[in-house]
Amino acid sequence: MAEIKYFASFDNNGFPTAYYWGEMWPVVPANTVEISEAHYLEFINNSGARVWDGEKPVVYEPPAPDPEPIRIPAATFFDRLTEDEADQLDDAMMTKTVKFRRAWQAATSFDEDSDLWPVMRAEMVDLFGEPRTAELLTL
Repeated sequence: MAEIKYFASFDNNGFPTAYYWGEMWPVVPANTVEISEAHYLEFINNSGARVWDGEKPVVYEPPAPDPEPIRIPAATFFDRLTEDEADQLDDAMMTKTVKFRRAWQAATSFDEDSDLWPVMRAEMVDLFGEPRTAELLTL
């Protein structure tokens, strides 16, 4: 009995997309790679957990998820400020455009991924320094 030849095709990330057995597929697609039976079984027995590194299956390590953006409820944020800090920051924010002032006044939370955050943070650093700003803007 002839030895079975195994072939596989892979996507750009190295995940297998199809398998072919030489005796069942006399003609395999051009984009396939010949793999050993052990490699084939490694992929089959660890579906989704192995990728092709160009020579062999390796453990797939998904990228770490992006951290959740910081979201601080407005009430919590203002509770953290001293009276003097609140007055200083509000005065600084009132020098901005009408659109910006309205957003500042209507905010129910301060979100790291909002347009308000970088401006507010820059004002806070100017007024209170980096250490105090970091303290105020942590969860």
